Amino acid sequence: MIPSIIWNCRGIGNLETQFYIASLIRQYRLGIVGLIEPMISSDRIQPLLGRLGMDHFHSNPTNHIWIFWTRPYSMDC
Repeated sequence: MIPSIIWNCRGIGNLETQFYIASLIRQYRLGIVGLIEPMISSDRIQPLLGRLGMDHFHSNPTNHIWIFWTRPYSMDC
């Protein structure tokens, strides 16, 4: 099983929230992180990717679901 989390986090634009999620990723060695209804522009995904320590991301067309994952996992989106 791949360690993962899905979170409805409208506060992802807040640096404190970003650091909290990053600490959860490190603590639980999460391979997949889903963020639901981030309520910020998708152009902010790329900087967040590095901050979270993840390798890849995908968002749905309406920008309401963001999925981050790290190697060695792969997904067909």
